[in-house]
Amino acid sequence: MPELSQRLTDALSDRYRIERELGRGGMATVFLAEDLRHHRQVAIKVLDPEVAAAIGSERFLREIETVARLTHPHILPLHDSGQAGGLLYYVMPHVAGESLRQRLEREKQLPVEEALRLAREVADALAYAHRQGVVHRDIKPENVLLEEGHALVADFGIARAVAGAGGEKLTATGVSVGTPAYMSPEQAAGGRDVDGRSDLYSLGCVLYEMLAGEAPFTGPTAESLVHQHLNVTPRPVTELRTSVPMPAAAALQRALAKTPADRYTTTGEFAAALAAPAHPGAAPAAASRLRGRGRRAMIGASIVAAVALIAAGAWLGWGPLARRLGLGKAPPSSTRDWILVADFDAPDSSLGAAVRDLVSTALDQSSLVACMSRYQVAEVLEASGRPRGMRVDAELARELAYRSGVRAVVEGRVAQLGRGYTLTVRVLDADSTRVITTATETAQNEDGLIRAADGIGRRLRRALGENQAAIRGSGRIWLMRTPSFEAVRLMRLANRSEFAGDYSAARAWARRAIQLDPEFAVAWRAMGVWGSNLGDVDSALFCYRRALSFPQRMTEGDRLRTEAHIASNQDDPATSLALWERARAIDPIYGQMNRGPLLETFGRHEEALAVYRWTRSLPGLGRSQPAANNEWLCLLSLGRTEEAISVSRLISVPTGDYSVAAVNALVTARWAQAESLGTLTLDNPQIESGSRSSGGSIAAGAQCARGSIAGARTTLRRVLSIPELTSGSREDALLVWLLIDVVTGRPRDPINGPGPRDTSETWQVQRALRLAVAGDALLAQAVLRALEPRRPTWTMRVRRTLAQGLIDSRAHRYQQVVEGLGPAARTRMFEGRVLPGVMPYAYRWLVSRAWESLGQPDSAVVYCALALEPSLGSDDLFVGHPIALPFVLQRLVLLETRLGRLDGARRHWQALDSLATKPDTEFRPLLAEARQALASAEAMARSTRR
Repeated sequence: MPELSQRLTDALSDRYRIERELGRGGMATVFLAEDLRHHRQVAIKVLDPEVAAAIGSERFLREIETVARLTHPHILPLHDSGQAGGLLYYVMPHVAGESLRQRLEREKQLPVEEALRLAREVADALAYAHRQGVVHRDIKPENVLLEEGHALVADFGIARAVAGAGGEKLTATGVSVGTPAYMSPEQAAGGRDVDGRSDLYSLGCVLYEMLAGEAPFTGPTAESLVHQHLNVTPRPVTELRTSVPMPAAAALQRALAKTPADRYTTTGEFAAALAAPAHPGAAPAAASRLRGRGRRAMIGASIVAAVALIAAGAWLGWGPLARRLGLGKAPPSSTRDWILVADFDAPDSSLGAAVRDLVSTALDQSSLVACMSRYQVAEVLEASGRPRGMRVDAELARELAYRSGVRAVVEGRVAQLGRGYTLTVRVLDADSTRVITTATETAQNEDGLIRAADGIGRRLRRALGENQAAIRGSGRIWLMRTPSFEAVRLMRLANRSEFAGDYSAARAWARRAIQLDPEFAVAWRAMGVWGSNLGDVDSALFCYRRALSFPQRMTEGDRLRTEAHIASNQDDPATSLALWERARAIDPIYGQMNRGPLLETFGRHEEALAVYRWTRSLPGLGRSQPAANNEWLCLLSLGRTEEAISVSRLISVPTGDYSVAAVNALVTARWAQAESLGTLTLDNPQIESGSRSSGGSIAAGAQCARGSIAGARTTLRRVLSIPELTSGSREDALLVWLLIDVVTGRPRDPINGPGPRDTSETWQVQRALRLAVAGDALLAQAVLRALEPRRPTWTMRVRRTLAQGLIDSRAHRYQQVVEGLGPAARTRMFEGRVLPGVMPYAYRWLVSRAWESLGQPDSAVVYCALALEPSLGSDDLFVGHPIALPFVLQRLVLLETRLGRLDGARRHWQALDSLATKPDTEFRPLLAEARQALASAEAMARSTRR
């Protein structure tokens, strides 16, 4: 269509350079173009002139304005729209990937898990739009774009705009709204007042095609398709694809109901129904991923409740059990073989679960075998497409063992005899189901089951080849753990709550267990971990110390782990790392997994990365959420962004939590997307407060990057107003606010800031920082002096040093600023550890300004340039970099022009101009100052040349 292309070029030449036609449909033609202002590729969709004439420009643009307000990670946004040269057009980002239609033409059917995920992403986008009163009306594979494997819904609401603006006039042009193969019955019948359930039906058709390889209805004409949509029930998708899980097939069948009232009420309900078989355990994984302060997850802490009664851990390899199975020569004796313990049959499920845990604990004292933890089993369940909390009977246990490369399965039965019980347990070869050994014990009552389980464990260990001395040397579980079976049962309920991510409920169950047995050391230790995860450090330390006060009820591994957690909570990572090294000799998994975050603390990121990857290689932990999360963040710290994004796809997230995708957008400078994703996460009250806080900080960082300083502060105020926000998350949000104050030089008071009456060191140091940045150097110095008698933790020393640097800067003691902050600013290391959070940027900014004030702009440029780098090992999910970025670029323009380095100044100005696309009244003067400085320097250079 050369004439249309030329008309568009003539009309928009001042804003867009038209490159080529990308495609055309019944209503519009799409062109690839370059956005001349922002130097990016865009897609411009131009309505067919006849369609535009039938609609009318004013009404169409009014409808488009509604659509343009949609902001969602799975909706392709509208950049621009208008009328030019008699043409109606709108502008969208150009997506370099392919459409779902192109993918289906190439592959016909998609993997089941991927198809369900894409459908959930589209459903999530639709649910958001429907809440805004916008219905798409034309969901089809052509309108679903695939970017980095994720769905983007295109032309969102354009059909609505066309229909609303002049649908009644379109018949004459031969254009209809909607596509026959995916049209809902009510739309096919000519109804105009359709709602979101129409989009749900169309999405059902698309999902059906992704799974079955064909749409639910096919036919030679549009009339035949309309007839089928109105009158024919589609074949169940399982007839065409037997691997589709039944819950998903049932959800799809409901979405394709002829009557809207028989479908799901919202597409959000449809997404939840599709998620049930594929991602049932997402919430607890997300809770361990971005909880609280955004630091690397201590993996042992994330799974401690799952192993409160099961000391999970072993090295992989061929061991004595392999010899029993006739599988060849054994390796060195330091290795242990995996066994998978099925859920036990019992008169009631809680009784069977508790006895199963007791037997597992007894077996895990072995030097020859180790039980897969419930956490590992849950990972294997999810990988097999089953719910994480599903009951694992003997048959399923054998299947999971086969999937995990585990060679033996333990199954058991608890039978009631009057008031007593009989406990029978046997070990089977997972492949042949041959019985290796069997053991039976009796108990007079429930408490007697603890002794019976211990006896069973000892007999099985002896049968599997363990020597008598080793068995005698191991602790008896009724002494080491608890003599109260009811306490065991309560801890099992605590484990379930922890697994669901509800640490408050887990602590409540554990307290009840401790009331029954005040010396239940493992319960005290679990209480400590859950308290730590909730940010209640003082309570956590009390619980850890209570656990250590009952040494006769702990193994050596328990003791080392508890002491390691205490050291971490007391900000002593060196001691904690040494303790985990010792614990690793006893319990390789638990010790090894917790080393990773500590190694990163000391800047040993490559070693930490090896630990995370080792963890994900273990049976059942190939998709381990904490391990994948830590590996993702570690790769980002190392600047290996593409690898990190690939690993992040292993991290399951609950519906409405976009924090992982938001971080990926932030580190790849997709600022608008990062802001959108972060804001959506902050807005969702259904997810835990740590993820909401992280989402808000990410959104604030993205806003700052584009020059919206007031917007960033507004977002942070919303973070600080989250009612259930932990003290750690509140403190981190205040530090992000502090960095904004430092780089702008315009302090603002946040809500919920530290007050003079809070005497804790954390808040008094925060108060000193806020006073210093506000210019009250005398009072800030007085607050720091009052803290001198207290022995600060390393974290507090970092912050006290920053506060002193701010005070010195305000007092014009610039040499002291350079001496106090310079070494850490240059190396990012403070006393041998990586500077946390936003600190590297605050340090570097102050040192750069100090050198500038000392009349050494060359040195100022060096530290400004350092602040352009993303901070290695940053604990605040990389928010500091985008906050500092526009201010650093602006400063570099001024410094480079002063030094006569016009090439560098131009380069930094171009970066700043393309970055600050939404400057507010606070940032515009800085832009103007940089622009004027560069213009003046260039004018002077031209006059000199003349």
